[in-house]
Amino acid sequence: MPFAVADMLFGNMPSSDLSDTVVRRIRAAIGLGLLKDGQKLPKEAELAKRFGISSSTLREALGVLRTEDLIETRAGKYGGSFVKHPKEIASLARDELTRMSFTELRDLGDWRQMLVTQSAGFAARRASAADVARLAGYADQVAAAHTAEQARRAHGRFHLVLAAAGQSMRLNKAEFVMHEELDWLFGLVLDTDEKRQLNADELRAIVEEVRAQNAERASASAARHSINLVEELARLRLDIIAARQSASPAESGAKDAQSLATEIGHFTEGLVDQLRTLATTAAPILGEGTDERKIRARISLSIMVLFEDVPSYIQGLGINADVGVVPEHPYWINWWRPSGQELVEDTSHVMDPNDENFYDYEAREYMAHPREHLEEWAAGPYVDYGGVNDYAITISAPIVYHDRFLGVAAVDVLVADLEHRFSSWLAAIQETCVLLNAENRVVISNSAGYNVGDVVKTAPSDRVVPLNCLGWSVMTNHSRTNAAAPLSNPVPEIA
Repeated sequence: MPFAVADMLFGNMPSSDLSDTVVRRIRAAIGLGLLKDGQKLPKEAELAKRFGISSSTLREALGVLRTEDLIETRAGKYGGSFVKHPKEIASLARDELTRMSFTELRDLGDWRQMLVTQSAGFAARRASAADVARLAGYADQVAAAHTAEQARRAHGRFHLVLAAAGQSMRLNKAEFVMHEELDWLFGLVLDTDEKRQLNADELRAIVEEVRAQNAERASASAARHSINLVEELARLRLDIIAARQSASPAESGAKDAQSLATEIGHFTEGLVDQLRTLATTAAPILGEGTDERKIRARISLSIMVLFEDVPSYIQGLGINADVGVVPEHPYWINWWRPSGQELVEDTSHVMDPNDENFYDYEAREYMAHPREHLEEWAAGPYVDYGGVNDYAITISAPIVYHDRFLGVAAVDVLVADLEHRFSSWLAAIQETCVLLNAENRVVISNSAGYNVGDVVKTAPSDRVVPLNCLGWSVMTNHSRTNAAAPLSNPVPEIA
């Protein structure tokens, strides 16, 4: 390998997460083919010295790589640690792609786009003739590849050289991590001659702009290429998930936005009906109760009876009382989370307003909207940083007793679970399809161009099918695309 790449690969390590960093770096180097199958790694003492880490940290990292079957250690005079290329990388990649939530894929895609945009812009200003020749060579290798694996490695090396040509060591190191986290999945969408040729042409377009020293156009071309790849992965992910589902709309003939809207409508109406029942049951308990312990016991029993069989997509459920409703407890909630086949009460919320960790639920959207409008509401998608640390939706129904608002009955649902539940429909619909909430924010979609939480301004050419619940709708369109910014409006550089 080139001296600069070898120096980076075995160069000094950062000061934190040393073992994990070694694992990531070697894993990425194997994936890129910079470390060949069967190649012997330097001796442990030498390797630890070159990485700038202790022998024990290195041994810990090598142990992880052995567990992953990426290296094997042989004893004896000619022994040592030897590289092993994975045999079933396509199968592993499919499993990893479906394990990812749409949000994870989107975030990695954003990071990939940012990296390649900056790398291309810097390379257009700083690349040598030799750098340009190497970039062109790797683009040609993608086109000439006979397998997805060959194309993936050439594609990965193209991006590594692009970052190196920009003469940014940080970008170069980030490329290694990017390959380990996302780029190794690109083999899944480089699996035909047609796709390899298309991507090679996009890489050649980047090369030509770098050769012409046009930083803006190089950045725009690189961004477009990155977006297209992630879009392909997003579509493939849905296809794989749909194929693994027991029922498919393709089999039943349901392939359009109307059928999807009907299915989601049934789902949301079922949840709302359960919440209405819980709210009706809780209303007299909260409205007439004077003893907090009895109120909690009676509401807990109601929750256990009504949600005896908790659906897997529910992450939490319960009652949030409005301020001052429960005697001597200004702030009061009774919240439950699934644990295996049972519900367990969640007592982690801090109800003391003087505590810095106070859970100020009374001002949250899922409380405020039902309080003001006395109707069911779906708050989100939002990132539940204090809970599951993922995108969630809280659906709530008002609790009203003698015309007085007492609080809400609510459930939390993960966006990822909604996506899995309706993946068959999303995969079967060939046009861009997006589920929007009442505020036109994206809940789920079949396109990486429409991300969770984005606010969508519908166009006259869009078809919008309203649901009968929560103000949600399903939007489809043919005309709009999700390509990168046009060449006349390049992606701006990071200051």
